[in-house]
Amino acid sequence: VRQFEVQGELYLRRPDIVGFINGIPLVFLELKAHHRELRHAYDDNLKDYKDTIPHLFNTNGFIILSNGLNTNIGTITSPYKFFHEWKRINEDEVGKITLDTTIRGTCSKDKLMDLFENFIAFEDAGGDIIKILAKNHQYLGVNKVIDNAKSLEDLKGKLGVFWHTQGSGKSYSMLFLSEKIHRKFEGSFTILIVLDRSELETQIYNTFTAVGAVKEQNLLAKNRDDLKRLLKENHRYVFTLIHKFSVNLKEETDYPLLNERKDIIVISDEAHRTAGVSKSELGLFNLVHSKDLKAKFRLFQTASPKVFKDDLLEIVESESDVFSFDMNNEKLYGRIVYEMTLGEAIEKKMLCDFRIVAIGVNDEEVAEHLNKRTYVADGVSADEAAAAVAIEEIFNK
Repeated sequence: VRQFEVQGELYLRRPDIVGFINGIPLVFLELKAHHRELRHAYDDNLKDYKDTIPHLFNTNGFIILSNGLNTNIGTITSPYKFFHEWKRINEDEVGKITLDTTIRGTCSKDKLMDLFENFIAFEDAGGDIIKILAKNHQYLGVNKVIDNAKSLEDLKGKLGVFWHTQGSGKSYSMLFLSEKIHRKFEGSFTILIVLDRSELETQIYNTFTAVGAVKEQNLLAKNRDDLKRLLKENHRYVFTLIHKFSVNLKEETDYPLLNERKDIIVISDEAHRTAGVSKSELGLFNLVHSKDLKAKFRLFQTASPKVFKDDLLEIVESESDVFSFDMNNEKLYGRIVYEMTLGEAIEKKMLCDFRIVAIGVNDEEVAEHLNKRTYVADGVSADEAAAAVAIEEIFNK
């Protein structure tokens, strides 16, 4: 409806366009002339509407701002800087920043209801509720994974590699994916989220808790036995660190059986930690891949897939006592199911471009650095000390 009249307590307002589903206002569009900066749609109009007719936004799904040249999408709680572009309707298209692309990509019947049901989250940020809408690449990537899961028999349980670069919101991609799996897949699944360090484990757990996806406590596995216990129980989510999948080569000659269930879904974040070269088939936490961790399917998420060049792979495979774990190996990881590279993230302004800084240090500087330190760990090499000096100089610059 264009110029839809809404009466507030004091003022009458006529927003440019309001989109209704079954009489419920779910979409709000504010339009400006092409010679006006898009920011005016937010500062001059949206802020006023939120103040004078706030009840219009009680059921709002998302907000679109456009001046014909630029178009951004966000939510009722989004600051202007968090309104983002919606460049593609489908994954294989060249991105276009147009109002037509944004409307077709978000407001067609199937996409609008999918966004409304599966790609909006409410986060408790210290008492303030923040409404979060998935970004374009998150929506496309998550749905590519979901579509891929329909052919699990062909994939042999390897859902593939979900490649999102740093700064692209991998935590929320994981959240939207996990919640949509629970809504759309038949069965009562436990999603096992595997992380590579305790800070990230806490961050992801807190993210899932803040949006209400996790309501239980004590879901972070303390050790391998605790992980076995949690997997035997019926939890929607279990969180664990990847080192719990390592094998003690001095005491173990095979992977230990972790569970008998077949309704576990493994999402391995920072999955490049499972790739590389090992002197044992049991190395590099490859219990993540093992049949002794029974799972309906496995998804490997990373910002930096670790792959071997052909010539290096030939050298590794020629060694009888060396085993390679390459993320190009589809039998081990599956295909790349979705890809967002570093260059794309820079283009989308999720990351700033980077510079390489070369710093040289000499022996006197290393000695001075070590003499200043009140504590030096045992076994620090000269190269490590030189690297520490170089890093300090970079930050000083």
